[in-house]
Amino acid sequence: MHILRLFFTAGGRLPSGCFAAAVVLIYALWLAAHLLTAPALLARAGLWPFILAQPLLIWVWFALHAKRLRDAGRAVAPAQGVAVIYALAVVLLLLVGVYFIDGVAGSAASTPASALVLVQLLNQLRTSLDAFIILALIACASLLVVPVFSVWAAMQPSRAE
Repeated sequence: MHILRLFFTAGGRLPSGCFAAAVVLIYALWLAAHLLTAPALLARAGLWPFILAQPLLIWVWFALHAKRLRDAGRAVAPAQGVAVIYALAVVLLLLVGVYFIDGVAGSAASTPASALVLVQLLNQLRTSLDAFIILALIACASLLVVPVFSVWAAMQPSRAE
């Protein structure tokens, strides 16, 4: 039961060492979620498993960061902001991915479509630079905010009580 509270409630505090281990697990799960875009699964269930996994992973990420920030004596609002940025980036990338998904569907039998969409975006960037591609690249770049914030949160000293 304690493990569920660690990942699913935003209340309480979390020291840096425990936070780092939990965040590594969450990032591993985020990477694993991209396997939900494998062609075999896409053919059966579409993007729904990937789409449904995202809010759960975002909430767990936020809960861990909120606890860590409280332990460091800081406000939770920055973690809320980063979670919203990530959620908006995922929505934008899903919209872009749906546009490109037909073009990459037969490209590689076992490669997740999320990886193929990124390759397709980079190929499009070389041929034409339109607003659609620029928005997609901004969404990709905004995803870098998330791990940078995690490193920053992990480096914050615990508040002495």
